[in-house]
Amino acid sequence: MKGLPLPAVLVLGAIACTSVQTQPEKSNSVQRGPREELIGIPMGTDPEDGHPLLLQATLYRPERQGRVPLVIMNHGAPPTRDADKRRGMGRSRYPVISTWFVEHGFAVVVPMRRGYAGSDGDYAEDVGTCQNPDYTRAARETARDIAAAVDHLSHADFVEPGHIVVVGASAGGLGGLAFAAAPSTPVSGVINFSGGRGGRDPDGSGRRCAPERLVDSAALFGKTARVPTLWLYSENDTWFPPDIARSMSEAFRRGGGTSELVVVGPVEDEGHLLSRSAQGVPLWSPPVVRFLQGLGYAIQP
Repeated sequence: MKGLPLPAVLVLGAIACTSVQTQPEKSNSVQRGPREELIGIPMGTDPEDGHPLLLQATLYRPERQGRVPLVIMNHGAPPTRDADKRRGMGRSRYPVISTWFVEHGFAVVVPMRRGYAGSDGDYAEDVGTCQNPDYTRAARETARDIAAAVDHLSHADFVEPGHIVVVGASAGGLGGLAFAAAPSTPVSGVINFSGGRGGRDPDGSGRRCAPERLVDSAALFGKTARVPTLWLYSENDTWFPPDIARSMSEAFRRGGGTSELVVVGPVEDEGHLLSRSAQGVPLWSPPVVRFLQGLGYAIQP
């Protein structure tokens, strides 16, 4: 472990019970990194039959025994309207980010939201048409799932109280900003990797969908967000290029939010891979370390 946190809380992505039952799972899809466990996160009840809903999530833990700080890592959204494709995408694991945080002393949980992989519940994040998307509503639905993970996991017996970080990538990043805007957000910071929606038309045209609506959403979230946020984008991100990221970050700040935007160099042939590519680690890890240190974490590079 490369650092221990001082009192602070971060959001990467909540627990209603005092412990979490875990089940180790072998997987051939993760070739390196810490051992993973499969857990369930309560997500209310089915509105039709009242049965409890569970979000499927992957848990990684550091070697350190006892309670540790937690990162909740929130996945993106494929540009599709096909429910079978969302269900069939499998669990997101983010092995690069997960390994980095585990090596720095954090546990990491990667929850799958409603409508994805093996999670219960219907998909709730549809943005509408490419011409008239509602990114705010979709991001707030993402934030509901993040809030369930934060609430549930904050009571887990392996989590150090008051030490939760929310991280999100792409649609998960925008959802993290919506979560930061919620009243009494129980975290100390949010890290947004390449956050946005509509980077590709779900109907297959290949174009970006109404990026000005992302700026409007960012401005709205900034009005009530009261936790520090770090925004990380790559200069060769074709989904959300630096000009869009800057406009969103500036709108968030004008609304009243606190944001630090860092545009890093190119990542492979597509900068939207920033959160997934090992090539991105030396680019994003220095600003992440500085951000965590600013929140009181005694973390080292």
